[in-house]
Amino acid sequence: MKAGQRARGVAWATIAMLALSCATAGPGPRPVPPELEARAQERWQRHQRRAGAISSLAARARTTIEGATGASFSRQRLWLERPARMRLEVDGPFGQPALVVATDGTHVDVYRRGVPGIAHDPVHDGTLFDLVGIPLSPKAAVAALLAAPDVGRGPPRAIAWDGASGDVELGFPTYTLWLDAEGRLRRLRWHPGGHDWFTARYEGWVRVGDAAFPEEISLAFPTTGGSATLRLRDVVVNPQPEPARFRIEVPEPLSSAGGESGG
Repeated sequence: MKAGQRARGVAWATIAMLALSCATAGPGPRPVPPELEARAQERWQRHQRRAGAISSLAARARTTIEGATGASFSRQRLWLERPARMRLEVDGPFGQPALVVATDGTHVDVYRRGVPGIAHDPVHDGTLFDLVGIPLSPKAAVAALLAAPDVGRGPPRAIAWDGASGDVELGFPTYTLWLDAEGRLRRLRWHPGGHDWFTARYEGWVRVGDAAFPEEISLAFPTTGGSATLRLRDVVVNPQPEPARFRIEVPEPLSSAGGESGG
């Protein structure tokens, strides 16, 4: 890894530690009448069944990332597999990959068009921030993009209702989830220590085979002031990608038409 990337990784980690050490917990969820708790638990069970049935994803994405230095737009091919495997191909102006990031959860391979060779580095929590400006570890990014956060064991510790939308709010030690009547995830907050590390919104839920998946995912990162919005198409749920998908062995060809991404 280059010195500049290491420096950004250290800076990212320092921001995170400062934010977490200075954070104060916000107000907790409002209690609801006991007769509504059973309905809330039913939604939670629906969410668990849906999230547990999704292990991988392939899709095309139209992504906008905004940060302190401005906004960038790109078209991408995306493959995800739990717990921390991902491959991101950013299209260049003529449809050929300009940037490819592939990680098997332990190491990350990076290909940049016009740069000789492929970089191979160990994964760390700031890897995605260094490469694409997303301050999430690969594992956290995969969970968020699959709309299947790992909230830990046990039932919600607090329940509230959003009177405007009808969504139920479920509280966990480090997460808060909002679920609609079908148990679909509408909003997500990750707040270890009471600090909002990231928030997510999931819109446009549609049926994909036997599963449901959102067509738009919006992520916001209060600590860095950045955000990312992914508009997905050609979504394939549980495509069972080969392990080689999450490594880069040769620069060309890096992707093929059709296949797991749905075209």
